[in-house]
Amino acid sequence: MVNKRKLIELILSKNFSENTYFDVKEMICLSNTDQKAKLLKHICALSNSNPSNDSFLIFGVEDETFNYKGVEYKDDSTFQDLVFEHLDNPPRILYENVVFHELQKKDEHKQFLGLLTISGDENFCKFKKKHL
Repeated sequence: MVNKRKLIELILSKNFSENTYFDVKEMICLSNTDQKAKLLKHICALSNSNPSNDSFLIFGVEDETFNYKGVEYKDDSTFQDLVFEHLDNPPRILYENVVFHELQKKDEHKQFLGLLTISGDENFCKFKKKHL
């Protein structure tokens, strides 16, 4: 089993720019249709650009500096429901709350970085005709 904390630290420590294997987001916003559509667009793009490899969305990290900000706890079912409701040929996804205790010192509610693992396949992922 992969240590998710080490995976996040490795990805963010190499000074990579965002690419077809990973993207970072400062926060998780799913409160309106536009925000949900943006997230689904990123999931589709990462899935379709790497059909035979895993891709990652990391939440709670500043876009430019890769400084850890943290996010509040989210349940995996939130993401699963969104993907299955709005995407044709949805990729397999898994959302995990990865604990970073040093974040708790800044804000006790944001002690996690979110890791969304996207496992694409050969089927092209796209929005359903009647979507957001």
